[in-house]
Order: sequence, then C-alpha cells, then structure tokens
Amino acid sequence: MNIALNVKSNSKEDNSKEKYEEKLKNLLGEQKTNEEIYEENSFEYEVVEFNKLINNYSRYISSPVFSIANRKWQIALESHSKLDSPNNFLKISLIEVNREYSNYTSAKCVLSFRNYNDYSCFSAFDSFLHKFDKKSSTLNSINIDKNDYMDFIKPLIKNNKVVVTVYIRVIINRKTYLEELKKYINNNDDIEIAAEDYYEWKIEDWEGLNEKEESQVFTIGETQWKLELYPKGYKPKEKDYMSLFLRCLTQDLYKHTSVMYIFVIRNYASYTPYFTLQPNNICHFKKNDCNGFYQYFKISNLYEKVKEYNDHQIIENNKAVIGVYIRIYKYNIDYYIEELKSLKKNNIITNSEFIEDYYKWNVEDFTSLKNEEYSPLFKIGGHSWKIKLKKNDKNKFLSLYLENEDVKAENEYLHIAADFVISIHHCEDYSYNKSSSALNYFSKNNRIWGWKEFISIEELKAEDNEHHLPLMEKDSFVICTFIRVYRYKYDLYLDELKYLINIESKDKKEILNQELFEWEIENWTDLKSIEYSYPFNVSGYKWKLELYPNGNDSKRKGYVSLYLNSMDGNDGKYINLETRYVLFIRNVSENSCFHGRVLNHVFKTEDWSYGFHYFIKNEDLFKINKNNNKSLIENNRVNVGVLIQTFNYNEEQYHEKLKGILDNNEKQEKNYEVMEEVYKEWKIEDWNSIEEEANSPLFNVGGYNWRIKIKINKKNNYFSVFLENMDCQNDYSVHICANYVLIIRNYYNFTCHKKQSSLNYFSKDDFCWGWSRFITLSDLLNESQESKKCNFIEDNKLTLAVCLRVYYYDHEKYLNELKFIAKREQTREDIIEREEYRSWKIDHWNEIQLKDTKEFNSEFEVSGYKWEIEVFPLGNSDEGLNYISFYLNNKDVMDNPYLKIYTKFVEVIKNPNNPLCFYTNGLSYYYKNNDNSYGYHKFIKQDNAIKENSFYKIPFIENNATELGLYLIIYKYTKEIYMKYLKNTVRTEQTANFESLGESYYELKMDFSNFVKQDVNKKEILYSPEFVIANRKWYKKY
Repeated sequence: MNIALNVKSNSKEDNSKEKYEEKLKNLLGEQKTNEEIYEENSFEYEVVEFNKLINNYSRYISSPVFSIANRKWQIALESHSKLDSPNNFLKISLIEVNREYSNYTSAKCVLSFRNYNDYSCFSAFDSFLHKFDKKSSTLNSINIDKNDYMDFIKPLIKNNKVVVTVYIRVIINRKTYLEELKKYINNNDDIEIAAEDYYEWKIEDWEGLNEKEESQVFTIGETQWKLELYPKGYKPKEKDYMSLFLRCLTQDLYKHTSVMYIFVIRNYASYTPYFTLQPNNICHFKKNDCNGFYQYFKISNLYEKVKEYNDHQIIENNKAVIGVYIRIYKYNIDYYIEELKSLKKNNIITNSEFIEDYYKWNVEDFTSLKNEEYSPLFKIGGHSWKIKLKKNDKNKFLSLYLENEDVKAENEYLHIAADFVISIHHCEDYSYNKSSSALNYFSKNNRIWGWKEFISIEELKAEDNEHHLPLMEKDSFVICTFIRVYRYKYDLYLDELKYLINIESKDKKEILNQELFEWEIENWTDLKSIEYSYPFNVSGYKWKLELYPNGNDSKRKGYVSLYLNSMDGNDGKYINLETRYVLFIRNVSENSCFHGRVLNHVFKTEDWSYGFHYFIKNEDLFKINKNNNKSLIENNRVNVGVLIQTFNYNEEQYHEKLKGILDNNEKQEKNYEVMEEVYKEWKIEDWNSIEEEANSPLFNVGGYNWRIKIKINKKNNYFSVFLENMDCQNDYSVHICANYVLIIRNYYNFTCHKKQSSLNYFSKDDFCWGWSRFITLSDLLNESQESKKCNFIEDNKLTLAVCLRVYYYDHEKYLNELKFIAKREQTREDIIEREEYRSWKIDHWNEIQLKDTKEFNSEFEVSGYKWEIEVFPLGNSDEGLNYISFYLNNKDVMDNPYLKIYTKFVEVIKNPNNPLCFYTNGLSYYYKNNDNSYGYHKFIKQDNAIKENSFYKIPFIENNATELGLYLIIYKYTKEIYMKYLKNTVRTEQTANFESLGESYYELKMDFSNFVKQDVNKKEILYSPEFVIANRKWYKKY
C-alpha cells in the first residue's frame, strides 16, 4: 500500500475542512486536455467502536449510501482476522451502488483516514482512474496490513473513533464521446474537412419552454450557428414530436457552407441515455438557411425509462441536454454541382428517365457588354440551349433566362420537360454563389424561362461582410446552369396539362375535382362539319366536347373551333360551377406532340358553352416536327380532349367573391362612402315547415332595419327572394342607397350556392328589391338530378344570406336616385338628348294656397324646349282633393301639331333645410299637340307633406317653406321611340274585352314629286301593296 500523504500537523491554519479537501483534490492530479470534469465532491464516514472491527476475525461495516455526480456510493470496511500477524489485513473499499455503465465516464478517487477532531491529522492513499465498466462494481479497494495500520492509521484513532473520507472526481472523456458521435456521420474520406466541433445546449426547465426556443449563438469554423427547438412540434401535425433545426447565421449573403451534422439529445446528468439523428446527405447552408427535422424525437419517448441505464430517462428532474456535432467541408466544384442538383424544383416527377448535365459560361468585361447578350449554344439532353443575359438598366437588375432553341416554328408542337438551375459564382471561389431554380415545360409559347430580377447590379458588385469578396471581381464572374431533361412519358404530358392550368391561376382555390377526358378520333377527314364527343362526367355533372373541324361559321373557315359544353346547362338544369380547363389536341402515340389552350369559366344554366372559335389552323394539324418527325394528326388519327379543374369555395373565398361583386357594382358610380357592410345569414332548420311566404328575423345595417323575404310560387315553379327595408315602408322621407348580394346556399358548405346582386335605392315606393324568379323550384329542390350535384337543401335545411353594403346618403346620392328612378325602364335603344335637374325654393307656401288660382308655376328651358312646372297645393280637381298636384307642361307642342317629345321625369318635394328629407315620384310621357301637360293629381297627401316624419322628425313643408325639384330626361326621337309611341297609342285605345291576335308595323315610302295636281276637283286614289298582319292581308288606301 502506498501512502500518498501522511500529515501530523497541528497548525491552526491547516486545521480546516477546506484545506483538507484541497489537499485531497490535489492528489487527483491535473486534468488531461480531452477530459471534462463532470462533478467532484467529498463524503465523510465516522466510524465508532473501531476496535470491534479490528479485533474480530471477520467483520464488515459500511457507510450510508451517498450521492456524487448523480451516482450512488458507499464506503465499506472489512477485517480479515485480527491484525496480530503480518499476513492479516484491513480492507477499505469504495463501492458504486446500482452501477451505471458508460463508455465516456470515469472516476478518480482518494481515500483517507483522519482524526475525527482534527482535519490536519490524516493519512491519504494513492488515487487511480477507474472506468465504469460492467466487470466490477468496486471502484477502488485498498488492503491495509498490520505495519501500515500501526504506522498510519492507529495514531489517528482517538476515543475509539476515526473518520474515513473519500474525494471523488467524475470525469467525461470528451474525445471518446465525440469519436462515438463521428461514427454516425457518413465517411467522406476523400473530401477535405475545413473544421468540425461539438456544441451543447443545457436546458434547465423543459416544461417551462416556450413554443419556440433558441440556443445561444455559437461558432464552428468561421460560421456562426444556433439551434431552434419546438418542444411540442413545429406545426399541429407534428404535435406528438419535438422539432429541431440548425440555422446558419453567416453575414455573407452569398457564402455557401457544406456540412454534415448530427443532433443529440441526452440525459442532463449523464451522457447516457441519448439519442442521435443526422441528415442522409451533405447539407448546403447560406445566410439564414435552416435545416433539421420536423419529427426529431417522439415526445412520449423522452420520458421512457431505459433499463440498461438503471431506468434513467432522457428528461429527468425537468432537465435535458441538446447537442449538435458539425463537420464543415471545404467547398469545391463537386459540392457546387451537387448543391445545384439539390435545388431542383421537381417534387412530382419520380420514376421518369432523364439526362442531366452542367454548363459554364465565363462572363468577362461585364461593364462593356451590350444590354442583351447570349451564351454560346450548348446541348444537354439532346436539345439545344442558350443562356440569355439582360441588363435591366431601368430597375438596375441583371436578368437571366434559359432559352430552348428547338421549340420554334419547325417544331411548333414539341414539348420538353426540364428541371434547371441558373447560378452565378465568383471566378475563383465556388462557395460564393447565388442560384435560382425552376421546373418548366418548354414549348412554342413558353420557350424561355427565368428571372427578370435575378440579382441587382449593386449586389453583384458588393463585397461580403466577413471576407470582403464580391460575386463579380475585376468585372468578371461565371454563369452556370444545371439542366435535367426528362423523357416525355404520359405522366409528364398529364403533369404539363396541370401545369398549364395552374400557371394561369391568380389565386389559390381549393380544387374540388380534377379529371382528364380524351376523345380518340380514328378518321379526321371523314368528320362532319360539327361533331360531338360522347358524354363524360366530372364533379357529378355531364359534359361533352363540341368540335368544328373547319370552323363554326364562314368567318372561321380554315380553323378548328373547339368548345366545352355543360349538358346540364344545355338541358336547362341549374348549374353554377367555377372551372379552369385546358382544351387540347395531341398525337395519338407521341405524348410530347400536342397543342393546348387554357380557359377560366363559370358554367351557368344560361352560359353553358365556352371555348375557342380559333383554336388552331387546319394546316398546323399536319405540320411535321423536325425533332421527332411527328405531327398532331398522324395516319388520320388524333386525340382531342380536356383536363378540367372544378373548385370548392371555402368560407374566406366565398366572402371575397361576394365583396368582389359589391365592388364591381360600384364601378359605374364614384365617391361611394360606405357607412356599414354586413353579411347576414338566415338558417332554415326545417324547410318542410316553411310557408309559401316567409320572412327572416330583422337585422340592422347602417342604422336601418332589414329582412329577407322569400316566396314559394308552385304555380309558376319559381322561388322568389327579396330584400326589404322596414324603415322605408313606414316613412316617405327615408331614402337609402344600398349595394347587396342575395344568396341561397347549402347549409353545410359554401360551394353550392346561387347569388344575384344589384345596387338600388330604397324608399317608400321601392322598399323591397329582389328577384321574383331567383331560381326554379325544381332546381332548388334538385329534382331528378344526380346526388353528386349541387344540393341546396340538405337534411331538410337551407341557408339564405345577404351581403349588404349601405352608403352615406348625400346630395350626389340624391341626384343619382332621381336618375335611377327616371331611367328604370330605359332600354339600350333609348338615346338621351339631354338630362337636367332643376329646383325651386318656396318660402311662402301658405300664400300660394290663398291665391285665387291656388297654384305655383315656373317656366324654364331644357334642350331648346320651353317647360313649366305647375303645382296645386290644394289639389287640381275633385280627383286630387286633399292631395298636392304636381305637373310638368311643355309650351312648344301647343304651337306645332307634328312635334312630339318623349321624356322621363321625376318630381320632388323636400324639406328646405334638410335636402335628404324628401319625397319623389317618377313618370314617362310623350308630349304632343293635344296633350302638353302631364303629372300627378295625387302627388302626395297634404297631411303627409306638413306632418313630421318618423325618421327625420321634420315635415317636407316647414315654417311655410319647402323646395320643389325636377329631374328631366329628354330622349332623341328615334324610330324605336316612334314605335313605342304607336304601340302605346293602340294599346291605350284598345277595348279591354278584346283579345289581341297579333300586332306589327308596316311602312310604305312614297315619292310625291311625280304627282302634279291637274285638277283640284278630281280625286285620285292610291293603294299600297298588300301586307300581312296576324295572318290577315291588308292594304293602305291614300
């Protein structure tokens, strides 16, 4: 036995526990470079009645169990016969209780006996390193013979007591641990390693972690990194897993770093148990790039006990350690090309054959280049390509494109599927690069693809923050492209059709269904002037293709006309389906030879056919592609088809659509200030209990009360929907400008709906607006239609709704309402010659009533005609008794028997102080010689004009004053107006008891210049040619 230290000092400065432990600690020696102290501490065991241990032939005693470095220990003393001969000994041992195996952990210890009352009197034994293997649980054992006992131990025993001390240092062999981690990284012995190291992040409160946590920033190599942890998953779909990522924090925008890394999560108190995971391939990082695992480790497994390690868990005492080992490789051309490969955009094409290659173009003397330059022509995948460089001086950007030379006129209908990457890198350092990638289908209409703003000229020249290296140095840089060309099989043809549809998409709609239909035509030259495909089904609706091999009329001769028809719409059945589709013609045997064009259309009952009048020239059907020696029509055979996408409305898109309709209604009007916009639904829970006429509960929008009204008209098979304002019904003075969409929809989804919209003015005479023929009852009830189609009523439930936008009412809205009323029945043939608004303020209403004539009149001129308004405050006749009478008179027709003037006008009475409190009524009239006055005998009741209204709390006539208004439209007297006048004249004089058999108009043009009056007393009779009206022959006598 070797005594390392035997101290018998009594000096007071040495007589302290701290000095005693420091001396024991020094006996353990200095740490090696690769060793890390995990924990060190001491434990003391006071042995009493020590003589009983020494004087017995065989006796064993042990200390209580104690803990150091999360391991449990005991000190054991054992006598082997009495110490009365040199061969007998006392054994002292340090034992690890419940031994834990570890490859990376070892311990040093020092055992010492001391005087129980004096820290300066002790004898310490030599220490040694012990690994925690499975061979023995005894860490250190010392045999003390009689001589050593007498020399070193017995002098320390006082009052039959002595203290046994152990000082333990548990150390981690970091080198061994890291070497073990390295085994998980794929060996790349032929690649030069630039740097590698390990970082650990100690988490002291796992349960207290936020949704996202970040480690401190650490440096490995020349690059800064950090770990990002989502303890409960990155997204809801990963909620059962912890997510872990490594983020690159380099400040160089275009510096690329190639690494392999391995993540570790382990027990906080021990390097076991632990779990590792690493990517399969080398990862390429640039500024702010992130890489890792969305499902790194199952959360429940963090708390599973591991039998091999005495039932320890990864998370114990709410603690754990997360680590990462990063190996950085020197970036070379191989890594550069591999990174370009990894950037390919394709996630769809999996089993297709391909040819790929790399091309480099050295760009020198960049400043002197023209604004547009091309690389030399090069071949990859059997096709000719070139890179297009363009200086975009306006936006100070460099544009880069990949252009295919094969898909031109001689290969008009050739299609090429290619993944490609375009990249710029520093002339001498591949790690400084910027890349962009795309998957493109090259064709006649899509032969060039790239980026208008690939990089700014400023960024191209800028030096990075760390190494002061630009992409372009000495006015030179390198442009590279990596291209993968796929063999064009049927799945690629189908994918390109989808690609053509999606590239036209401006929004992200939920696809309800997507289906392909192909119609094989065996003998093109035998086709009739119009042909139909056989019916096919998409989304529960029936469709067919309509084909005109030589155009659908004489103007389109020489072209193919092609349309998609909804058979349901053609049959008059309800359909309201939003679609996007591509119509195509292709070679029967060669998938890459086809012509397709895309359309967006909402198929409706009244709009059931849509397509192309000029789909393709007939002569182009037989053009031979030089690349594959194929034409669209080969051996008189061809495929004609369509790929259709139908769309679902989610709630957000549904509301966006309604808002878009309201916005579109506003386009013709300006300065509409919205007071309030609300969407309201009326959910009918029991359709069978609904009466033939029913109203929704009242709702308030813009301070007004509204309701939806429905009517079920079984007699004429229509379902009517209206929007009613309740305030207008009861008050002449209320006028509201409202923009609205009325909707019926399926109770459970937003896709199946029908809507109608309008912008209207609500008043007492027009308090209810809507559609009496909103939808047929058979369409509403979905009678005799397939179950997959739109069912408005489902489970006996239906939803009605309104999206209502109410505007602030001002003077502009007042004039617009008058115009709206006047033009309500205006047709396209009605040409306005002049329209004007006039008003008259009257501050002596009572005096007018007292006049003998009891009227107010005022003359004015519009469009060269003289007019007069005439108002009778007490009525104009017995018919107008108790009413105010209001007329518009024309002066010119009295003097001209042939003059006729067609007008529409609106008469107004309003409060003189509040121009929004008014009452109005509109008329249309033909002024003529014997009828120059028109208006209302009963314009408004006198009582209603002078009493306060319920809305504004003021009357139209207030304090003996009011204001009269007139909105007048004069129309050009066209043939259409002339015909309307004749019809109205005939119908006005028609006896009510007679039924009309028919009506028509006949006109005979006569030249009177040939007629010379010879004798005034002689009469000459002329007859017109015969003409037919109502199946009867007529002639006109002159």
